[in-house]
Amino acid sequence: MLIGAKIAIVGDNGVCKTTLINILIGLEGYKSGEVIIPKDCVVCYIPQVPCSNPKSTILEKGLSGNNKLYNLSNKVKY
Repeated sequence: MLIGAKIAIVGDNGVCKTTLINILIGLEGYKSGEVIIPKDCVVCYIPQVPCSNPKSTILEKGLSGNNKLYNLSNKVKY
């Protein structure tokens, strides 16, 4: 995988895209196989639900999935 790569999961309704994502982030189990995520890979997920903090920006919400980046971003002025 390339450094900084972004991956999209695209498919028709009902083909289990959400189930796959839930398995990858550990919210759902699976019956067989295994999930292998490299140590240097960061998996971030923003669910499609209303923001719990309407005052946060999209950037803040995106970075909240990675504490190291979130803390670093608080030290940088945009």
